[in-house]
Amino acid sequence: MSHEKVKERQINIMKEGGATRGPIVMDWDMLKEVDEFLKDHPKSFKAWVARGILYFNEEFEPAIESFSQALAIEPFNGDQYYNRGRKFLSQDRYPQALSDLTMSTRLDDGDAWKWHFRGVAHYFLDQFEEAIECFNRGIDWHVKNGTNNTPPEKDWIFMAYLHMGDKEKAFETIADMNADTLVEPGDLMYLKRCLLYKGETSIDDFDKDVDRSMAKRIITELYGAVVYCHYIAGDDKRAAGYLKEILDVDEDHHAFGYKMALIDKATWAKDLL
Repeated sequence: MSHEKVKERQINIMKEGGATRGPIVMDWDMLKEVDEFLKDHPKSFKAWVARGILYFNEEFEPAIESFSQALAIEPFNGDQYYNRGRKFLSQDRYPQALSDLTMSTRLDDGDAWKWHFRGVAHYFLDQFEEAIECFNRGIDWHVKNGTNNTPPEKDWIFMAYLHMGDKEKAFETIADMNADTLVEPGDLMYLKRCLLYKGETSIDDFDKDVDRSMAKRIITELYGAVVYCHYIAGDDKRAAGYLKEILDVDEDHHAFGYKMALIDKATWAKDLL
């Protein structure tokens, strides 16, 4: 998606006071306008949401503060619990993230992405059964809502079962994944990972296809290679090499693949890195 299209979608979300979706970019001129508006309109719910969204991937504390201000105005707005919960995830504040994301699903249980990120919070708290339940709810709502963006949910469920030591259920989860499975363009990485796990793509071909010009893709795609090498192929030396490549990326350290790589470095890979 082009920068202008990203910006257009983001502005629409800001105008609606809604939940963040897809790429988010900072516009400092727009932020200045919002801050000036808030000086005269401190009770503007949508202005606080807009401020939080602008800061979303730039500075996490001002984003959290902004969503908190929005919630003080509309305390039963599920989208803002979701927005703030995602920023708590970025800061590794998993209990706070789970609290907000649980509230978001209580207030709006028909949004697949709210269930997804609640599942992520459970996952990082090692609550894998609860995480799987949330990811499955996400799949159900993707299907009901016609978004059909199931590969990210399947990938997370696959990893959760691996952590629980149940490879059979892990592979049952992704059995229906194939090259024609519907997925949003920004989440194609997860489908590619699932096809790697299934053996429909070789690790060498997967490696060659990684877009190493973008930090997020290096982190997200190569963490799939880590999962494959460590849990499926039993090649911890190669897995450690991918971990090193992820950890050498100098940005996007709030990406989930980077957080997982840090956990692996401190556990099974501690003597390999």
